[in-house]
Amino acid sequence: MQTYPILDGSGELYAFEIELLLISASTVGRIMRTKLGATITPKSRKFYSNNDVRLGFVLQGAHFIVVEPFGDNSRYWVGPHSEGGARNPLIDQVHESLKEYSPTFMGWLRTFKGRHDAAKTRAPVA
Repeated sequence: MQTYPILDGSGELYAFEIELLLISASTVGRIMRTKLGATITPKSRKFYSNNDVRLGFVLQGAHFIVVEPFGDNSRYWVGPHSEGGARNPLIDQVHESLKEYSPTFMGWLRTFKGRHDAAKTRAPVA
């Protein structure tokens, strides 16, 4: 899967973006859980105050989030959930795991259908 790296000031990977048309947040969670042994965190305001957070997971004690900026974007932002914005070296493993993911046609179809169904239930914007 194509990714869009976001580098820190020293040129190291800090976070990255992925096309949300090709993968759902739940699929990201499944990949993190099965390939890296991550624990998916409950999606509640207790853990995340930002409504754009689609998924949170813990990998070897480090917290990461998957965010859809502005709640309506073409990409997910995947990176550390940290107050100071410090780089976490585990982001390299997260990045590699998602780069290796290759969506199947049926997986893409399920993701697209899920997004279509969700869009039908949203309230119209005035």
